[in-house]
Amino acid sequence: MKRLKDGKEPSTSQSLPQIEPRDLDVILSQGLIIQGKFKDLLNLRESVLKDPRYHVIYCKNASVRLYIVTEDDYLLLKKIKEGLEKD
Repeated sequence: MKRLKDGKEPSTSQSLPQIEPRDLDVILSQGLIIQGKFKDLLNLRESVLKDPRYHVIYCKNASVRLYIVTEDDYLLLKKIKEGLEKD
């Protein structure tokens, strides 16, 4: 875990807002980029795929950096790329 400039570890519990019990059943999407040994990532993926509570939309292993973008950002990047290809 990375440390803050003051040397302390970041605390996620301090920054989380109070969550209402009814909010815990809302369907959301989550993007996670995890770095680890390939064998461990394969095991993790298999565990998630076997769990019926989750629906995997996209899975990618790569040796290059991966980024998560929202749909709006993706469409903007796509539009920019198409504009550059026309020139």
